Amino acid sequence: GTTNTTSTDEIDNPIAVDNLKVLNQLRDHGMWNGTVPVLEFGANALKGTVYEHRPSTAGAILNYFLGLQPQCSVFVGTEVSSFSHDVLAARFFRYGPSSGNYKYLPNIGLQEWMTPDMADPPGHVC
Repeated sequence: GTTNTTSTDEIDNPIAVDNLKVLNQLRDHGMWNGTVPVLEFGANALKGTVYEHRPSTAGAILNYFLGLQPQCSVFVGTEVSSFSHDVLAARFFRYGPSSGNYKYLPNIGLQEWMTPDMADPPGHVC
């Protein structure tokens, strides 16, 4: 017989599978033909800290503040993530709408998320 090479995850959650593939590719090869390195920050960095047993919360806090740093000139999020919208709104009010914010869309790729004429950050889309 033939072997089914499609995993249950690919059938049940194709967006998450696609996101993981893209994130791993970016981590390994960088963005824009390798001109922008992409770093991965995992829970192992929290060992020995008060957050060691809460890696999801601690990771989200650290990622949020890393995304707001002025030297973080590019932010890539997704329209269906409340975390992405929190970072996007904070970057909007700190740096304005033209601050290197991109959204990732399956089958399309990266698109600019804000335009210079925006008076408010984009709303959450589900």
